[in-house]
Amino acid sequence: MRALLQNLALWPIAIAVLVAPRLARAGEGRLEIDYAAPSECHGEDVLRERVLSLVHTDITEWNVSARLVLRIARTDGAYVATLTIAQGEERAPASSRSLAGVTCNAVFEAIAVSAALAIDEAFEEPPPVKPRVSAPPPPPPPPPTRAAAPPRPGASDVRLGSEIGLRGGIAPRPMVVHTAWISGGALRKAWPPVARADVSFGFAPIERTPYGSYRLRALDVGLSLCTPRHRPLFEVVGACAGAAGGVLASSSFDVGFGEPTEHNRPWFAMFVAPRIALPLWHVVHFVVEGRVLVPLFRDTFYFHPNRAVHKAEPWAWQLSLGLELTLPVAAR
Repeated sequence: MRALLQNLALWPIAIAVLVAPRLARAGEGRLEIDYAAPSECHGEDVLRERVLSLVHTDITEWNVSARLVLRIARTDGAYVATLTIAQGEERAPASSRSLAGVTCNAVFEAIAVSAALAIDEAFEEPPPVKPRVSAPPPPPPPPPTRAAAPPRPGASDVRLGSEIGLRGGIAPRPMVVHTAWISGGALRKAWPPVARADVSFGFAPIERTPYGSYRLRALDVGLSLCTPRHRPLFEVVGACAGAAGGVLASSSFDVGFGEPTEHNRPWFAMFVAPRIALPLWHVVHFVVEGRVLVPLFRDTFYFHPNRAVHKAEPWAWQLSLGLELTLPVAAR
C-alpha cells in the first residue's frame, strides 16, 4: 500500500515535467526577443520570464509570432529604454514606445510591463462583432388628410339697418324721420335683385296759423328692389326703387275749440332711393341714403270750416344717415 501511495504522489511531478517544457517551447516559438542592455541590467532570460508572467493573453493560441525589440542605453546618468513590437511574417512594427529612469532596474521593470501591455494590445482577439440589426423601417405615413375647405359665404346676404333723417315736401317744415329695414338677396349674383322692406315713422314741428295750431305725423311701410351686390362697386354704391304706404295723421288745435281734433288719412307714394354704404368694420357699414318720393295724391290740410292752411308738394324728399349690419347666414 505504501508503494502505491508513493507512485500516486509522483504523478503531478511527472505531469509538470512533461507540460512545462511544451509551454516554454510554445512561448519561445511564438515570442522572439531581441534584447540589449548594459551589464548592470537584468539579462534576456529574466526579461522573457517577466514579460510572459505579465501577459494576459494565452500565447499558445496566438495565430502569428511576435518579435520584441528592447534597447536600454545609459545617457547622461539616466537609463533610456526603447521598445518596438512587431507581429506577422513581415514583422511590420505594431507599436513603439520609450521610457527613461534613474536606475536600470526601474527602467527594466517599466519596459517589461510596457512590453506585456503591447503584446496584449497587439494579439488579444477583438470581441466578436455583433451583427448589426437594422432598425425596422418606419411605418408608412398616414394618408394625407384633405384640408377642410374654407367656409363658403352664405348663399344669401341678409342685412339689418337703421337710419335717421329729414323728410321734406309733406309738412311746411321737414319732418324728422326714423327708418329701419331688413334686406336680403343672392350673394355675388347679378340676379335676382336684393329685396328690402322698411318701416318709417316721422313727425313735423308744430305749425301755428291764425286759425289754430297743428302737427303732422307719418307712419308708412315700404317695399323695394335694390341693386344686387355681385361686384365690389355695388357693395358700396347702390339704389332701391319701390312703393311706400301708410297713414298721415294730424293733430289740430282750432281757435275757439277746447279739445284737439285728430285726423288720419291714407298716404301712398312711389320712391327711388340712391345709397352709399361705407365699410366701417367686417360686418358694419355706414350708410348715407337719399330718397325721392312721388305721392299718389297731394294732401291738403284744412281748419274748420274748410280753411286750407297747407297743401303738400307734388314730390317729397328724404335724406338720412345710419348703420347697416350684415347677418351671418350659413351656406346650404
